[in-house]
Amino acid sequence: MVVQNEELVQAQMIHDLIIWPNALVFAESIISDIRETFKVITIITIRWDRDKWDDNFDVFYSKSWQGLSPSKLQNAVKYKAIHCGYGDFVLIVFEDGAPEMIFEHTTEGTSLVNSHVFNKKKRYREITGGGHLVHTSNNTTETDRDLTLLLGMGIDDFRLSYERLMVGDKLIIRNCTGVDGYDSLNSFFYTLNHTINYCVLRNYECLPDHFFELGHEDIDLLVENLSHIIHLTAAKPISRSEKRVDFSIRIAGQDVQFDFRYLGDDYYDYAWEQNILKNRRMERSLFYVPSEEDLYYSLLYHAYIQKNEIKADYYPKLELYGSNAGIIFNPEPRESIRQLDGFLERYGYEYIKPVDKTVVYNLQNIQLSGYANRNGQCIRHTLSDGQNGFVYSSKVFEGDGFIKKTGTSWLIENEARFLERLEAWPYFPKILAKQPESDGMITLTISRLEGTEICSFFRRGSNQRPRTLRAVIAKLIDILQILRANRIEHRDMIPQNIIVNKNNGKVSVGLIDFGWSADIGDLNAKTPAHLGGRYAYGDNHSDYYATGVFLMEYWPDLPYVRLIASQLFNAVNGNTDVLLRRARNICKLPVDPYSRFRLFLRRHQLVSIVWHKFFK
Repeated sequence: MVVQNEELVQAQMIHDLIIWPNALVFAESIISDIRETFKVITIITIRWDRDKWDDNFDVFYSKSWQGLSPSKLQNAVKYKAIHCGYGDFVLIVFEDGAPEMIFEHTTEGTSLVNSHVFNKKKRYREITGGGHLVHTSNNTTETDRDLTLLLGMGIDDFRLSYERLMVGDKLIIRNCTGVDGYDSLNSFFYTLNHTINYCVLRNYECLPDHFFELGHEDIDLLVENLSHIIHLTAAKPISRSEKRVDFSIRIAGQDVQFDFRYLGDDYYDYAWEQNILKNRRMERSLFYVPSEEDLYYSLLYHAYIQKNEIKADYYPKLELYGSNAGIIFNPEPRESIRQLDGFLERYGYEYIKPVDKTVVYNLQNIQLSGYANRNGQCIRHTLSDGQNGFVYSSKVFEGDGFIKKTGTSWLIENEARFLERLEAWPYFPKILAKQPESDGMITLTISRLEGTEICSFFRRGSNQRPRTLRAVIAKLIDILQILRANRIEHRDMIPQNIIVNKNNGKVSVGLIDFGWSADIGDLNAKTPAHLGGRYAYGDNHSDYYATGVFLMEYWPDLPYVRLIASQLFNAVNGNTDVLLRRARNICKLPVDPYSRFRLFLRRHQLVSIVWHKFFK
């Protein structure tokens, strides 16, 4: 479909095209073809440091690869470097005088692309032998990002400077912006302004000139995707915990600490985080900050909900931010919570527990709210604006012995359908009530499974016993067998959805969150982007594979866990019932007496194990 909206279509559109080293033999013919169709602005040869080639790809493709797990991303970087080759490459910047915009599926999802350039790219990739030896920007936004990373200037500055690039030495020796750190905070924010949707949440008054001299501890950024900002800026983790978001970035010769907040981390309500980014404003032509209203209420929420005690310097800031937004700040906790209630209810936002457990969730102040606990405590809020081809919304509330889910009718109905099919087994929540809402949503109330997420469960020293682990794995395999017998693919078999409890020495395991489940073999099931995360089986979903990856991720050194995982990986490709039974029987073996372990291997002809590709 050709897009006619004048706001989206420009009279002229600048694009960039890269011919990677392994395709340079085709450079002359590609450049000749480009000249026949478009107006070539400049042709530049770029040289990256040989020992930082992988780092450059990591930064340059940080947007395209943002949905990959760390291990898959690492493999993607290495493959890309080998596939494209090492050495100098050619950058061609050109202009299309009459772009035709259409929606196409790309590595970044469904995007608005210039069909003239998009089709050229497909043709060039074919003549260079397939693969991705030629890169082009699909639209102005991508060109802006590419030029910022490759040349250190956004598209508007390029328009002013390209005449200088058309003469003299056409060899530029530089790594992608950020690979070697940043010269200053100005250059850091310049890069962000041209590459990513972000917002400095608070305490920005000292930026950029006085940040270092005043000795501030960190900068709080809100972004769309955590992986994208980490790899775009070559940020280094400070904490080992996956759920912590403190990173350091090399700026002006110093390691500057950042806290990265991102959509879906429940630092604020999901919809609120989206709107903070949507309504952001440019501050002093340097960086983005929240709107006046969001700035006041986000700091109010931070002070009264995410702190046990309010810092003294928050009071004058709240007075100032409130004044700028036309709001009177009252420091009395009950009055501030009442203000927050009104704001959150007006926009449909919720008080919500953050994923980062080091962030305080002030239950004492929450108890002052008449809004927060009307349905129980909100523990998750997700929504989509239609990028996946469908729109959905879901809020999850936790109460005393129950979970209440309110969301888009087809999503809630889907969960109810599978829970009804599984009601005979104790591993799954039970439906308590289902009722339609006035806004077309449906509320589903289900029983709350007792226990904690499996990772949290095994962090407790008393649970780290071999007998307990084997009992948990055995019940996980029982769950997989029940799902298979009922022709159900859960499709989101991640640790957060596995609930483990231990009562009087007896272990119980449960599986939750069936909203995205599907019948086995259903190719038309709705699938959100990145469902399953790093536990997804490529572009598909396999509960066996996801469980195997999880086990190998946390207990890779235990021989019997490796053997169980190999059975699960092989179950993806067939003979599933036999392999699941075999995995279940391994759980019954004693860990220590290896004679019985070897006897089992011989009995099942597993003495010489050809390990699954996952282990190679």
